[in-house]
Amino acid sequence: MTRRIFCKVLLVVVAIFGLLVLSGVLMAQGRSENAFERVRKAQERHTDRLMAMDGVEGTAIGLDQSGQLAVKVFTARPGVAGIAKKLDDVPVHVVVTGKIYALAKGGKPGKSGKPPKPNIEPLAKPPLWCDRPVPIGVSTGHPDITAGTIACRVTDGTNVYALSNNHVYANENRASIGDNVLQPGTYDGGVDPDDAIGTLADFEPIVFRRWARNEIDAAIALSSTANLGTATPAGGYGTPNSETATASVGLEVQKYGRTTGLTSGVITAINATVNVGYSRGTARFVKQIIVESGTELIGGGDSGSLLVTDNTDLNPVGFLFAGTGDGLLAVANRIDLVLERFNVTVDNTTAGEPPVLTTIEVSPSSVTLYVDETQQFTATGKDQYGDSIDTGTITWQSSAEAVGTIDSTGLFEAVGEGTTTVTATGDGDVSGTASVTVQEAPVLTTIEVSPSSVTLFEDETQQFTATGIDQYGDPIETGAITWASSDTDVGTISGTGLFRAVGAGPTTVSATGDGGVSGTADVTVTEVPVLNTIEVSPSSATLYVGETQEFTATGKDQYGDPIETGAITWASSDTHVGTISETGLFTAVGSGATTVSATSGDVVGTATVTVEAAPSAPTAYVNIELSKQTVWRWWRVTATVTITSDSAGTNPIDGATVQGDWSGAYTGDVSGTTNGDGKVSFKTGFIRTEGMVTFIVNSVVKNGQQYMLVPKTPTGSINGGSSSRDRPR
Repeated sequence: MTRRIFCKVLLVVVAIFGLLVLSGVLMAQGRSENAFERVRKAQERHTDRLMAMDGVEGTAIGLDQSGQLAVKVFTARPGVAGIAKKLDDVPVHVVVTGKIYALAKGGKPGKSGKPPKPNIEPLAKPPLWCDRPVPIGVSTGHPDITAGTIACRVTDGTNVYALSNNHVYANENRASIGDNVLQPGTYDGGVDPDDAIGTLADFEPIVFRRWARNEIDAAIALSSTANLGTATPAGGYGTPNSETATASVGLEVQKYGRTTGLTSGVITAINATVNVGYSRGTARFVKQIIVESGTELIGGGDSGSLLVTDNTDLNPVGFLFAGTGDGLLAVANRIDLVLERFNVTVDNTTAGEPPVLTTIEVSPSSVTLYVDETQQFTATGKDQYGDSIDTGTITWQSSAEAVGTIDSTGLFEAVGEGTTTVTATGDGDVSGTASVTVQEAPVLTTIEVSPSSVTLFEDETQQFTATGIDQYGDPIETGAITWASSDTDVGTISGTGLFRAVGAGPTTVSATGDGGVSGTADVTVTEVPVLNTIEVSPSSATLYVGETQEFTATGKDQYGDPIETGAITWASSDTHVGTISETGLFTAVGSGATTVSATSGDVVGTATVTVEAAPSAPTAYVNIELSKQTVWRWWRVTATVTITSDSAGTNPIDGATVQGDWSGAYTGDVSGTTNGDGKVSFKTGFIRTEGMVTFIVNSVVKNGQQYMLVPKTPTGSINGGSSSRDRPR
């Protein structure tokens, strides 16, 4: 299992690198179809010439050492002369593979391409003799050969067949239709006819010439569902999919074979043309798949192994039949060509097959524990149908015993921080895993006091709460909390966290829990707001005798914020100049200056008033009307001015020149002439800023005569609205 895991990790790294490089290559070289087609044409144009060279064993399409699509040239030894670095501007990558042989022996070796004696040793795993129906991926063969592997069960819709190589079932073309095929092969103790599982039904002849164009080394034997199943033994990949997949460079694949069992590899080249040595001689094969691995992938007796995708889909890709002596490189027929030749499909039905242990589910599948905690794990076996099945004796293992240990009953004990994998292994080395993360036990590390800051007036109260947080940022019990105030002259706090403001100033509230862990909050206590100043508006005014002015009083507390004034007492310091009512209405009586005061308790606000005698010049009574009561940004306002010679407004002054100005949110000087009704209008542009808009009449002149204005400073004002209203009206 350790070997299997190592191979998987290595293959993942190789596959990811290959796919990333291939993707970048194809993008750089243009559309992938065009790039591949250019390399394929170069390969096929030069293959015959290359393979005529002594020492060249094959060609294929793959990646060179820089990750470029290239023509791969396989050689029997280093230093084969005459191989160009590029073919039709396509890079060439030379790979020393040694000679390539079919991996099962049958018949007497010939003089040409004689393979070495196969290294086939009887093995305990995979099983040799199997109960019927036999699984796929196990020992099989014609009575006259040593042993190969059952690829899979195939069907034409009526009958079922065992699929393997020609050199496994047809003895390199020597067998006859109807000959028995055995399980196990004769080298593994198979006896004819006692161990027959079927009869040879068809095979594709192998042409033993160096210029031949063999595509498959394949044969099928008529069998039955009683004799042949569809899944590998326990510990294999299971039942292959009936849907095939197309081979591509970088595709991760796996196989289950008679000799090396379950191994994985990566497709490193496709469209290969290779010379393969058999006992009868050398045969050339085209359209082949090249698979490689960093560890042993294939051995003698693995011929016939089905190549499937190394994922949960298990799509058949190829059909292994040959390889190198070190077992690191294997050659496979394309599975689509094999199935098409015999007009069959991969049979993945499982009805009628006896249940076997295929997976083990460990529960819980993942868990997080604290040091010294324990966790009971259980292992449940599942067969190929997804039903529960006995697992046999379970062996439990922890991958990192410094993190945690597990006993024979599945009881896990957390020892130290870190992660570990719990593995449960049952019959046939079928296993399942669970992940465990061990952390330190949570302890109180911080206390959060809420609210974290607050401002109160004297005699107000505030309830504080304390929340404990552990080292992982999760809530935890604080233990008994001790509350304290750093300055009890500012405020005190009860044992339940209720704070009472006593006097002005700052203080810090602290909450202390288990282990002296504490948290704090800031409290500011301020005096209760009281009336501190009174602002009188307007703060100054100039009037003619007989005019009036409305005054208002606004209270402010010691913090400068508005506050109720209470009842206001109004007074004028010189009643000969003017008097003021209890509502703040001032009346100008005589020339002079006076001070208007607004008093509430001990707080006084004032304004100054200057009263002047009415002028001797002709009088113009001015009335200003503004077109809106409130102004918003992007609005326009019109001031309509009416000039009359009497206070009743019944005698309009026609033809008078009126000069005035806008101020505040809109500014500008204006001038206009009154009409027969004594009226003239002035309109602002678009008002672009917030605030009050004021219009003032500065002078009224007719025929060189300047009028005395009543009121003295005729003014019209309008308050500004919110800035959220910013569209023109």
